[in-house]
Parts: sequence; structure tokens; C-alpha cells
Amino acid sequence: MSLDTAMPDPASPAGRADWRKIPTDVLPFVDIFLPSYEEILFMLHPEIYEKMKREYAGKDLLSYADGSMLSSMAEELLGMGAAVVGFKLGEYGLYIRTSNNTERLSAMGACAPSCTDNWMNRELLVPCFQVEAVGTTGAGDCTIAGFLVGVMNRLTIENTMLGAVGVGACNVERADAVSGVRSWKDVLSRIHEGWPQSGQMIPLDGWRILDLQGLRLYEQNHE
Repeated sequence: MSLDTAMPDPASPAGRADWRKIPTDVLPFVDIFLPSYEEILFMLHPEIYEKMKREYAGKDLLSYADGSMLSSMAEELLGMGAAVVGFKLGEYGLYIRTSNNTERLSAMGACAPSCTDNWMNRELLVPCFQVEAVGTTGAGDCTIAGFLVGVMNRLTIENTMLGAVGVGACNVERADAVSGVRSWKDVLSRIHEGWPQSGQMIPLDGWRILDLQGLRLYEQNHE
């Protein structure tokens, strides 16, 4: 099972819900949890979210994210029971953290990784691909769709993430939510034919660069 979220209106009844308790109750039944950075910051740490909104009024909070904050929130969510946790990072790419429990990953059923060692206890960030953005409607949803296709095809975590951001990047080349998205085969071909990656990054102190056939990913080493 996969789960996405939507940003609650802080002034609404949904915004006043106990968003720390909700994932605690739900995530034991969720294999893949893929909210956006701002959504999960609001849900897990509303006091930090509100403080940042006041301090950086009118600015994109993603500009102030860093690897340490991503790691901390993902660790909390994995502890609540999810097998794979990821945060959509807009123009900064996609972040993924996975369980260190082989049994939890195997419990993903038909979509469990074919190579558990490749997926177990990994923390990765893949940058976006360079595009001329026309619209961002549905970009996050398309990124998730790409990720799920990689999971269903039982690809490595690296290729799953690259495919995910590739689908999201195709999406923003059109104004609407779906017409820019190509077939999965076309997306992968575009990636492996030298599609340049973006240089926009959040601070990732202590992370290492992985080179996958000329494609750049970043990894926090948990060995």
C-alpha cells in the first residue's frame, strides 16, 4: 500500500487534527509513504513549521531544508511502521529512506524488492532533471507514479528514483497535469541518453556522491 498526503489548511478542523497520532495509527499498514517536505514538516513539527513560516514569510520553506532535517523526520516515520519513506522536494528532487528490517521490506508483498539488500537501510536523494518548466500542476503526483512503476517493476532503488524524477520532470514541460508525461520506456531512454541533471541542491553535509553510469545521486552511508 502506498500513501500520499495533501497539505491541511492550518485554520480548518483538518489542520487542528493530531497529525502526530494519525501517522502513528496508519503507517504500520503503509508500505510506501510519500508526502511533500512541507506537508510532513507541518504534520510532525507544527511549531517548527509555524516558526519558519513567520521567519521566512512568502518564501519557499524547501530553500531552508537540509539533510539532517530530512533524516530526522524520515527516521520518525519509519519508526511508526512504514517500509519506505520519501519526501517530494520540488525542484530539489526526491528523497527516500528505507527500513533496516528485511522482514518489513519483504512484507510489501508482490511489490517487495527483488533484491532486499539493495533497498534495505538506504538513504538517497536524486536531483531533478533539467527542463524548461511550463507548469507544475501534478508534478508531485507524477513523481510518485514514476516511483511506483519502478517498484512494481522491481527495479533497484537507484533506478526507481531516477525514473520517478524523470516522470516528474516530463510533467512540468506542459501546463496541465498529464500531457507531458511520456511512456515509461521513453522516460528511461531519455534519462540514459544523457538528460542533464539540475544543479539545485539542499545542504547534505557528510553525504557521498554516487555515480550511476554518469547519473548523480547522493547517499547518506548507514553501514
